[in-house]
Amino acid sequence: MKGALFWQKIAFFTAGLLPFTFALNVAPDIDLSLIRIISLVLFILWLAENLRKKSLLIDKRPRFWCLILFLFFTLLSFFWAPDQDRAARKLIFLFSFFPFYLIFFHLSFSFFGRQQLIRLLW
Repeated sequence: MKGALFWQKIAFFTAGLLPFTFALNVAPDIDLSLIRIISLVLFILWLAENLRKKSLLIDKRPRFWCLILFLFFTLLSFFWAPDQDRAARKLIFLFSFFPFYLIFFHLSFSFFGRQQLIRLLW
């Protein structure tokens, strides 16, 4: 149960941080959004914990496959983009939020019910 409380707190913190756009200035021309870093770190922690426990839960519904298809077409559009620097930034933006879907889907089934998750995000 200790792990469930940790992930609940992390989910609450992350959902509360989403509307804000804190950024780290890595270089004079590059601003790196803090939520993208948190997304990547949370995904790695979540993946490592679930692979260790052998309880990786992935959505098999059509909406998940539509999301994968959307990301795939977005990736393909990169090759036809006239400005590939901007296209790469947009790809990084879209792909940085994809781990949230996997994490919150797993949380909705394992630690607390969907109604609690909806109340948390609302």
